[in-house]
Parts: sequence; C-alpha cells; structure tokens
Amino acid sequence: MTRTNIMKTNIAYFLLILVVSAIIIIVIAGFLNHKTPVEEPVCVPFYYYNSTSKQCQPQTISPACPPNRPDSEVYFACSGTKITPDICPSNYTFNRAKSQCIINNGATTASTTTLISLNTSITTTLNTANHKFSQQFCLNGDQNTTVMRYAIANGIKCFRADIYNSESEINFIANATKAGAQYIGILDYATVGAQPSIYGCVSGCNWTLDTWNASIVTAIDDYPEIHVWEIYNEPLGANFASGYENRNASHYFNMIKSAYSIIKSRDPNATIVCFGGAQMFSAFSSNSVQNEFIFYQQVWKYGASKYCDAISLHAYNQPYYNFDQIVNNGVTLEQSYNNTLNMYENLTNKPIWITETGMPSNNWTPGINYSEQKQAAFLVQDLNFFASHPFVKRIYWFHLIGYANKREDYGLLNMTTLQPKPAWYSYLYFIDNETN
Repeated sequence: MTRTNIMKTNIAYFLLILVVSAIIIIVIAGFLNHKTPVEEPVCVPFYYYNSTSKQCQPQTISPACPPNRPDSEVYFACSGTKITPDICPSNYTFNRAKSQCIINNGATTASTTTLISLNTSITTTLNTANHKFSQQFCLNGDQNTTVMRYAIANGIKCFRADIYNSESEINFIANATKAGAQYIGILDYATVGAQPSIYGCVSGCNWTLDTWNASIVTAIDDYPEIHVWEIYNEPLGANFASGYENRNASHYFNMIKSAYSIIKSRDPNATIVCFGGAQMFSAFSSNSVQNEFIFYQQVWKYGASKYCDAISLHAYNQPYYNFDQIVNNGVTLEQSYNNTLNMYENLTNKPIWITETGMPSNNWTPGINYSEQKQAAFLVQDLNFFASHPFVKRIYWFHLIGYANKREDYGLLNMTTLQPKPAWYSYLYFIDNETN
C-alpha cells in the first residue's frame, strides 16, 4: 500500500472516529439534559388549562344564550370557545367539592369528606342509612357541550330537550349520546318551526296536523339516537300554544295517535310519553290543576291509552319551599302533590315521568323567601317524595345551570362562580344511589 493510500485511509478512519464521537456526545448530552415531561392536569368542565399560570381557570360563560330561539323565555348557559375534557388524567382524581382534578396521594379528598358529611345529613332526613332508588334521576335542558360533559362526568345519564330542525342541535345530540347521554326528545312547537310566546305566537303559527306528521318523520331521521319521545311540552300552557294543537283536547289526541304510529313503524321499541308535563300544583288556584286534569281525562276518553307508554307531569312548588307548608284548602304541599299524582295514576295506570321539577335558589320576585340552603333541602324532599312512589320511573330536575324566564335561578351550579350549590351535592346523593 502506498504512503498516499495509507494517509487517505488514516484520514478516513479519523473522520469516522470524529463522527461517531460526535454522535455519542450528542446522545449523552441529550440524555443528561433530558427531563421527564410533566403531565399537565386535565381541567374539568367549566375550566381550561392556562399554560402561563399553570392553573385550571374558569372559562367564560354567558347567562343568556338561548339556542335556536332568540325570543325564548328560557335562557340556558352557553360556553366560551374553550372546550374542556370531561375526565382527569390517570394519576388524578376528580374532586367534586373543588371541581378540579386533584393528583392522587392516597389521602381522603375534600370531596369525599364533603359527600360523607352530606350523605349522613341526607340519610338522616330520609330515615334510612342505605337508601337505594329504582328511579332514574335526570336533568332538563342545558343544551351545552360543557354543561353536558360536566353532568356526564358526575354520573348523570338522562336528559330532556326540545327537538329542533337544526344542524347544531342534531350534532349536539349525536355527540352527547356518544359521550353516554340518553335523551327524551320533546316533539312540540319547536319541532314544527313555530315560535310561541306569552304574548302570543310570533311565527310559524298556522301549522297543521300534516305539518306535525311531516315534522315527526324528519325528527326521527335527524335524531336516530333518540328512542324516547315526549308529545309536546305543557299543551295547556298559554305561552306554548300555537297551530293545530292550540290547547284542543281532540287535536292533542290526534297528535299523540299519529306520532305514535309514525314512530313505532320506524322504531318499534321506542317509548312514547304523553301529556307533555301536566301541572301538578298551582299556588294561585287549585282549580287550574283540576281543569288540566279534565282536559287530560278527555284526551284519555278519546283512546290515548293505546298510544301512550307513559305520561309526564311537571311539579313546581312556588312560592313554597317545604313539603310541610300549608297550601290550598288547608292541605300541605306534600298532600297536594300526592293527591294530583294519584289522580293521574288512577286515570291512566301508566308509568309516570316527572319531566320537570325544581325550585329557584334566589328571591326573584316579592313574596319569595328562597336561598341556596332551602333549595338543597327542598330537592331532598322533592326527589325522595317521587322516589317513594314505585309507579314514578324518572325525575328530571330543572336544571343544571342558568336562568328561567331571565330571572329564576333553578340551577344547581352558581351562575357567577360556576361552583356547585348545596343542592348539587344533594342531587349527587340520589345519582350515587340509583339502582337502575
């Protein structure tokens, strides 16, 4: 081998050694400088992770964002642009009391302590240490992704919503169902595109039975995830009257009959819930409850029993807040509720769903003496009362967050702080003790 070749070979070896050495140095340096990435906490609904402050912070929520109905009397909470996950990372536990993901450390969390204390108080009220409920406890309204995730993360499964011919609503229900939600869809004025109000119908007011039938077909096609349907919302409510229904018993019966036939032909196992929430109590006149009962008696006489799998009632207690208070005709609120409930059970012999019940936590009008503590106490009485009747199968609280009629705060979460009210923990007691 010539000297020139030897020199070239040595240079090549030298360069190779340099390259290999450089690679080894880079690898070692990278290893020495490597830091195990810190897993960022996943924020619970209503919170987002701020990478600058390294904290979960409340997201913006507006108290007045009615979906699809700008003139709506009922306002639900609308989330901001940031959508948060509904679960904690593997090494975190959801702390209900703090509404945060807390890192696991083997200690009893504040939420556990809070719930143990609360459960002891509630079980004392119910006079039973291990109360279990065959009913399902559900939420009404709250058509909002963040609200829905928060509810599902806490074990709530069933929800109720008006059915709109709206792409956003269709997508919302589809996504909520994938996340575990079970919906009862209300077929009513919204389904046919009408906008009634307390001042009279605003638009889409002249719909017919043919319009109704066509809208049912569209709703079933648009919402294949829904297998439980409620026929109208409060058919006798002046602020919901419009078109063919217009508080007419024979017309309402025809709507039930046609909806049942259309739905069952496409989904034989679907559940049809009739009466749309008949009124259980009125502080202003016991006659209004009786007048509604006469209306539904007539609907039943037309033959509605063949087209209803269950019926629904609405139970509101204003201005009272305790089941022991004396109301109409010298009876207590509990006796009044019981009388109405038994009237409808005797009339129909069908399962009863309470698709709306609730009590505000704020003094929204003169003569009201409410508070968050009274709301929590009433919720326990209310849900336990209905759960004590085996023919009552579902109870829907109205609702998780937001105002009704722009002023009444029925929510279980505080609209300002987004933190749970006492009633939220009372509600969770019933959710945690469902056997269904």
